[in-house]
Amino acid sequence: MVVLLAVAAVAGGPSAASALGQVDLGLTMARTDGSGPVAVGGEAIFHLTVSNAGTDNVSDATVVDAFPAGLTPVAPFPPGCGVAGQVVSCDVPPFSPFDHPTLDLRARAEVAVADKTLTNQAVVSSAQADDDSSASLSVTVGPWSALSVALAASPGPIAAGAPVAFTATVRNEGPSAVPGVRLAGVLPAGLSLRGATPSQGTCAGAACDLGPLAAGAQARVELAADTAASAGGRLVAAVEATPAGPGAPARAEAAVEVTPRPIEVAVGDGRPNLSVSVRPPRRVVQGAPATWTLRVANTGSAVATGVRLRGAASPQADLLGARDTGARCGTRLPVTCELGTMLPGEVRNVALRIRPRSAGRLAVTAAAAGTRPEPSYTDNLRGASARAAPGRARVTLRATVSPRRVTAGAPVAVVLTVRNPGPVAATRQRCP
Repeated sequence: MVVLLAVAAVAGGPSAASALGQVDLGLTMARTDGSGPVAVGGEAIFHLTVSNAGTDNVSDATVVDAFPAGLTPVAPFPPGCGVAGQVVSCDVPPFSPFDHPTLDLRARAEVAVADKTLTNQAVVSSAQADDDSSASLSVTVGPWSALSVALAASPGPIAAGAPVAFTATVRNEGPSAVPGVRLAGVLPAGLSLRGATPSQGTCAGAACDLGPLAAGAQARVELAADTAASAGGRLVAAVEATPAGPGAPARAEAAVEVTPRPIEVAVGDGRPNLSVSVRPPRRVVQGAPATWTLRVANTGSAVATGVRLRGAASPQADLLGARDTGARCGTRLPVTCELGTMLPGEVRNVALRIRPRSAGRLAVTAAAAGTRPEPSYTDNLRGASARAAPGRARVTLRATVSPRRVTAGAPVAVVLTVRNPGPVAATRQRCP
C-alpha cells in the first residue's frame, strides 16, 4: 500500500513571499552645489538617489518633488521629468535591486525668501511597493537688500552764482539688512560741490559711506553746491546708491533751473564801425519770389548800440517777408529792422523775400546806422542789382462734359476752365 502526503503552504506565509518577490523603495537627497547658503538668484542642485532593497525589479517608480515657495524649479530637467508650478514629477526608468537611479533637479532662490531656511521634500512611489519613501533637505537662502534713493533739489529758478542744495534719501527696501551703503553724487558742469553732510557715516567729497542699514531703515545726505557765474538753463544732478552686500543698487536725478546773469557789455573808449553789403539771389524771374541777403557787421573796437537796418528796392518789387533771428522788421518796402546792440566783430544777416512785378533791372539797397558815432560812414550804405528775366504765364485749359453718358440727339454741356498759376499775368488769351 502506497501513502501520499500533501503539504500546503499557508497563504501569506514566508514561503509565499519568497515565491512572489518584493519591492522596498528608498530615496536619499543631497546637494551637489555645496552646503552653504544659496545666493538670491543662484541655483541649488538637488541630487536624488532611488534604491530598492527588495528582490524584484521596479518598472513603474515615480519621483515627485514639491519645491517650497521661493525655490523655483528651473531647466534643464532630466529625461522623463515634467514641471507644473512648483512640482516636478519624474518617471524613473525600470531598475533592478542592484541599480541606483539618480536625478539632478535645479531650483532658483528668489528675493522673497532671502535670509530664510526652506525644506525641500521629495517622494518616490510605485504600485509594486506597499509603502512610499521620502527624503528632505533644508536649504538656507543668502541675504539680499534692494535699495531705493530719492533726490530733491532747492526750488528754482536759481540765479547764476547762487548756492543750491540737494537732499538724497537712501532707503533699504529689504528684505535683508545691508552691512554698508555707498552713495556717490554726480554734479554736472556748472555746479561745484561745497560739501556733503550725512545723517550717518562719513563723506569725502561727493562720495559717502553710510554704514549699515536695517531693512526699512533710511539715511540722508545733504549736498551743498554753488552754481557757476556763467551757468544757465537746466542742470541735472544725480546720485547712485550701492549696497556693500548682495542686493540691487539705485539711481535718482534732480534738475534745477538756473537763470543766467544778464550780459554786461562794456562800452569802452573805442568806436563802432558798421559796414553793409547786399547779396542778390542767383536768379531773378518776374513774378517769382527770391531771397536778397542784407549783411551788417560791426568791424569797430566798441559796441554799436541802437542799430537799425533799412532796406529798399525798385518800385516794381513787393516785399513778401523779412527775417533775422532776434530782430524786429517791418512788412513793407522800404523795410526797417531793429537790430539793437552789436558787439565788436558781430555779424547779422537779414533775409528779404522780394518778388519783382515786371522784367528788367531790379535794385536793392541797404543802409545801417547806430546811436554811437563812427569813425567813417563810407561802408554804411551799399546796394546790388540783378536783371529780372521775363516770367511766363502757365495757362491750362480743362474741358468738362456733362452728362458723361449721352444718347444720340441729346444736348451736351461742355464747360471750359482756363487757369493761370503764374508767375505773371497772361494777356490777349483767346478761346477758339
